[in-house]
Amino acid sequence: MVAPLVTQMPLCIVVLVDIAQTTVHEWRGKELSPAACDVVRLLLWGTSVINAACVYSWLQYVTALIGINSMLISVLLPIVFYYLLHRRRMSAPVRAMHLVLMVLSLALTIAIGYVDVNEFVDSLRRLHHSDDESNQTTLGGVP
Repeated sequence: MVAPLVTQMPLCIVVLVDIAQTTVHEWRGKELSPAACDVVRLLLWGTSVINAACVYSWLQYVTALIGINSMLISVLLPIVFYYLLHRRRMSAPVRAMHLVLMVLSLALTIAIGYVDVNEFVDSLRRLHHSDDESNQTTLGGVP
C-alpha cells in the first residue's frame, strides 16, 4: 500500500516536465526523447528534495508566505477582476460593497503578511542570538 505512494512521481513534477517538453518543442521544433524526459524528471525531483531539506526548519514560514499568495490569488484578485469587468453595470451600493471588500482583503493580506514576516525575522534573530551564545560557550565565555 505504501509502495505506490513512494514510487509515483508527484503531479507537479509531471507538469514541470511537460512544460520543459513544450518549451523544447517550441524552441527546437522537436520533442524531448523519453530518456531526456526521465533525466528532467530526476533532476526536478532531486532539486525538490534538496529544496525541501533546506527549508524544512523554516517550513512554517514558507507556508505562511504561500498563504499570503493564496490570499491574494483566491480572495483579493478575483474581487478586483470582477469589479473591473462589471463595474459599469453595478449599482452604486454594489460598487461600494466591492470596494469595501477589496480594502478589507488588502488590509488583511498586509496584516497577515506583516505578522508572518515579523515572526520570521524574530526567529532569525533568536537563531543568530543562540549562535552567538554557543560561540561564546565554545570559546570559554571570552567574547
